[in-house]
Amino acid sequence: MIRFSLKSEIAQQATSKIKSLKSFYLNLQKTRASGALHRDFYPTFVTFDDVLNPKSVKQVDPDNLFLTFGTGYNVKSITIEIVDENMSVGKLESLLPWINNKPNAQLDDNSALNSAAEFKYANSLNVAEFIRKQV
Repeated sequence: MIRFSLKSEIAQQATSKIKSLKSFYLNLQKTRASGALHRDFYPTFVTFDDVLNPKSVKQVDPDNLFLTFGTGYNVKSITIEIVDENMSVGKLESLLPWINNKPNAQLDDNSALNSAAEFKYANSLNVAEFIRKQV
């Protein structure tokens, strides 16, 4: 009689996935490739009415940039690339100087999501969505 242990099966699958993830990331570090990002994976596009005021953030439809910026603007494609260069540091902070003053805060200064927030879209975004720290 064969006994089946769900617990041991889950543990075995988890161990297998961890090993394959480690292998995936090790191989990914060696990869130097670029490619067009499929539309389904585009990041969120935003703009600010006033870059000094994070509450002025507005979402932008990448398929209809003209609605925000006027005619003549469109996204042809987005290309992603794995490179050997170090992560850029300080560029975004120089454009959005408030970003370092809001660690773990929503853009409307609340410490968490709040359905009653005055600036609902700003409340839905966290500083961490704009900047990643090197690990």
